Parts: sequence; C-alpha cells; structure tokens
Amino acid sequence: MTRIALIDGPLSTESPGVAEVIDPVGGARLRSPAGQHAAAIAAAIRSEAPDVAIISIPVFQGRLAASVADLVTALRLAADTDAVIVHCSLGLGRNAPEVAEAIAALADRVIVASAVARGGPVWPAALPTVIAVQGDARCAPGQWSHLDLPTADFGACPRLGHRPDVAGPSIAAAHVTGVLAAQGVKCPSAAKAFLETGASFVGREHRTAET
Repeated sequence: MTRIALIDGPLSTESPGVAEVIDPVGGARLRSPAGQHAAAIAAAIRSEAPDVAIISIPVFQGRLAASVADLVTALRLAADTDAVIVHCSLGLGRNAPEVAEAIAALADRVIVASAVARGGPVWPAALPTVIAVQGDARCAPGQWSHLDLPTADFGACPRLGHRPDVAGPSIAAAHVTGVLAAQGVKCPSAAKAFLETGASFVGREHRTAET
C-alpha cells in the first residue's frame, strides 16, 4: 500500500483513504473551498489507486491560498513521514529559496505538483526534481502524455468522473499521482522513466481552429 503525503486542504481521518492527519495550525475547516478541493484531489488519486494510504497535511485552511511559510512547513512535515509520494496540487507564483530547500530535503521521494497550461511557471512544479503535470484534454482517466514543456513534464486527464464541476491541472496531477501509486513506483527516477515510456501521447496538445 503506497503512502501519499497530500499537501492541500483539510481532510479528516474519516475521509476515504485517509490514514493520518498532520495539521500544524489546527482549525482547518472541512466544509470550505479548501476542504472540497482536498476531497476532490483525494478522490482523483483513489480513482487510479483505491488502496492508497493518504497522509493529509493541510496547507489551505479555508480559502485556496497558501503562503511560502505554510508550504515550507507542510513540506518539512512530509519529509518526516514515511510517504513515498508527496503531492502538491497548488502553485506559488514566485520562486522562494525556502521552498527549493524543502523540496531538496525530499530528494528520495516522488514529488508531483500541478502546473498551469497558460502563463509562467509556478512552484514547486517548476523545480527540476518535481514531476510537473498540467491538464491534457486528449487523456482519459488512466492515460497521460509526455509533454516535455518548459512548464510541464506531463499532462493527464483534467476531469474527475463523478464531479463534472471539478476540472483542471490539480485533478490532472492527482491522476498522475494515483497512477504512480498503483504502479508502486518508489523513487523519482523510476517514476519519470515509467511515465515517459508509458505515455499515450508525446508532445503538446495541438488544437485546430474550426472553420
């Protein structure tokens, strides 16, 4: 059973798949946009790997917003767990040295983070040791693409089957985390090799204008 540190909104130990909750702040609201986001991300991971054990580390307390300090604290807490995969469906708009240092301390873990399809890089996805994932409409659940773009390594299904209102790079990254967990991948190099060789599509998605 693969253990995943989910750095996102709050979940409870009664949430499906959650084995442990580590909340450094306390008071995170389950009935909030942050809680709903975390539940959707966990569901997307479990849609690919039903037997995972999720360690919930809230970084969003109510709103979908986190500071550099919040993210660094969560990453350091993840480093103290036995999680094989660290998942971050979030992105900061600036490259903070503290985040890079916290990611470096997780060098032996598989780290997956969401990246945006339009605009500049976001962190931690932009860091070289992180598997950066954006949405790719070509992909069905269980599929992924090898994009090899400046801002994203891979793409995946951006939708969550039973929640048509939930879509985007956060869900895509969660699908990839679930795929890696189901495969039992245990190190960053093996994770990237598996994703590169098993991709259903290679290169960016090209959309043609309708006439």
